[in-house]
Amino acid sequence: MTAAEPDDLVRGLVARGASRAHIADSTLRSYGSFLGLEIWSGTDGFGSPCILSVNRANDTLSDLRCAPHPAELFIDIASFGDDYDGLPGEGLIRFIHRGGTVDAYVHLMPGTD
Repeated sequence: MTAAEPDDLVRGLVARGASRAHIADSTLRSYGSFLGLEIWSGTDGFGSPCILSVNRANDTLSDLRCAPHPAELFIDIASFGDDYDGLPGEGLIRFIHRGGTVDAYVHLMPGTD
């Protein structure tokens, strides 16, 4: 986690894009950025952890998922269909929330760089 506080863009995207999850600003925590995506976590209205990705290149909330414990909490951001072009080829990034850390795994389709 980093000490970054959510700015107006992050708060606005969460309020609009995650309105059904009811994620309070006070629960948002930054995990920094990876290949142009900012990774955040928060807690939904049911007390379940959530993970979300902000793409500042186009000011969008790329994905958001919440899951109660003990379910594995992850999001997949693809280089196709997700309006994201930060990979060197076709593929996806899987971000897995592990409490105090988030792991990132890049999966490229065969034949791409």
